[in-house]
Amino acid sequence: MKRILRFFFPEEVDFFTPMKTMFNLIGEGVDVYLGAAERDRLTAEDRDRLVTTLKLIEVAGDEIVRKTANDLKQTFTPPFSQMEIRRLFESLDNMIDRLDESAKIIINAEYREGFPVFIAEQLSIFKKGFEEASKAVELLKDARENAEQLGAISTRVGQIETTGDKIYWPKKKELSACINLASKENNLFDYRRAVMDERMLDQMEKLIDNLVDLMNVVEDMVIEHA
Repeated sequence: MKRILRFFFPEEVDFFTPMKTMFNLIGEGVDVYLGAAERDRLTAEDRDRLVTTLKLIEVAGDEIVRKTANDLKQTFTPPFSQMEIRRLFESLDNMIDRLDESAKIIINAEYREGFPVFIAEQLSIFKKGFEEASKAVELLKDARENAEQLGAISTRVGQIETTGDKIYWPKKKELSACINLASKENNLFDYRRAVMDERMLDQMEKLIDNLVDLMNVVEDMVIEHA
């Protein structure tokens, strides 16, 4: 009977509150990660705290994504198409996963006492862009009315991505040269260090790319309500 009633009288589901919660989780993760990345060295306790915190955030994010997917089945009248809502939450979840996985590269590989300097720089750029993107939650409640503001946010995030590229590409070139030289000289220590640094550099670049992906979804939502 409940299924029949739900078919004829679908529930009104709030997707904006869990959306905001996802943004808050990412913000918390970035702050903890950035705090660790700005330190010269990490103690064993610091490492455990960082990994544990990011894992808890990842688990919480996964639960929200699962609940959202289930909630989409309970309503015929979501604020946006089911596909766009799924894409938005997946984009947010990808950022949480990227934070968690990238931190584990440093912690588990144990090739440094702390993080490379560029990690704090890239995380700071991501945080700036993320704070811009987080403004979209309230604005999406009336996407048509707020289309211009949402477009401006997307533009600013794009500009911030360009700032990130100015760190990424020169560092990428530098690390590639280090890898080639270490390989030529059969210097295993420098080779491994440069390879691991490059992995971290790429992870941070992908994190910023995830943010751009998120704003692409937002832009599609605006078009949907144009």
